[in-house]
Amino acid sequence: MEATLDIQERNLHSLTSEFHNRGKAARGLKTIRSHIKRGKMKALANLLDHHDNVEGGYWGEELIQRFEIDALLEFYSLLVVARAAGYIPAVFGRRLNEEIKTVLTYESVIPYYTKHYPYKMLTYALLYAQGKRINTTQTSIGDTAIFNGFAALSRALKKDEDMERFMGMLDHVWYDGYEISDVIKILSNANALSQALTTKNKTEAEIAVMGFVKYSAFLGQLRLLMEAARHNPMLQSAMWLFHGYYLDRLHKKMSRVFAGALKNLEKGMAKPGVIKQMTDEIANHHENKQRKKKTSSKTKLLEEKVLKAAIKDSLKQTRADVAYVLNPKWGTPLKKFFEHA
Repeated sequence: MEATLDIQERNLHSLTSEFHNRGKAARGLKTIRSHIKRGKMKALANLLDHHDNVEGGYWGEELIQRFEIDALLEFYSLLVVARAAGYIPAVFGRRLNEEIKTVLTYESVIPYYTKHYPYKMLTYALLYAQGKRINTTQTSIGDTAIFNGFAALSRALKKDEDMERFMGMLDHVWYDGYEISDVIKILSNANALSQALTTKNKTEAEIAVMGFVKYSAFLGQLRLLMEAARHNPMLQSAMWLFHGYYLDRLHKKMSRVFAGALKNLEKGMAKPGVIKQMTDEIANHHENKQRKKKTSSKTKLLEEKVLKAAIKDSLKQTRADVAYVLNPKWGTPLKKFFEHA
């Protein structure tokens, strides 16, 4: 049974309060409204142009504003996932619908998500807001739990600076002169990869490499949620398409890289001391080394052997997770629902 309307309304209010009314999304909406109110259609179009059309790309305040607008648009997409889970009402509400229609039908915004950086979830959110397509598929309480897990996973993704750096580079952003090709170069070399994971003072590319490793683990968590939703193909598809922009880029740009990178990770783990350095780095324990209880070299060796075995098994699972998630077929059910009325 689907959640009662009263509960769904509260859920919608909760999502709006967290993902819309504060932080980047709120600032993104303020920027768009300001441009619309002052009739600055061309200025907004320039702000939301494709990066290749702007000499030198986007930097500073403009880049920050684009990230903030992205956060707002991501909220609209999250509503589609929430609806597929029966977490929120089939109709978002007059005020929110009007906002979505105003933003997503504005002449300067349309090319941003339909042409420059195609993202179907926004088209689907607009169809919801316009009342043209409403998902009334029956859902269960279990689907609500799955959505909660999905939202928690998305929060973690956004709060992790390493993954944020990797995803930024995957989306054409340069950091301190480094780009995604520099990350791929490191991932393709076992020695460079080991160094990137264990060095304290990381370059932006090395930070993104750590983000790649973490993102690989994220794909495993996403797979678990998708498998849990196998009874609800619409929810399964919505969760995949929510991350579909990056998953599609991974599929096209890095499918071959994954196999080599995971093999290089395995080689790197075989080197003495690498496991301990890496786990210390991830856990941010460098500052507390003096406080740690000393252990014998025999115990350290034993711990490292156990860790190596665990990571080897983990890498094997990661290969399977990557193959599972980086499959465009998962987007089909939702696409068919919205595009083949």
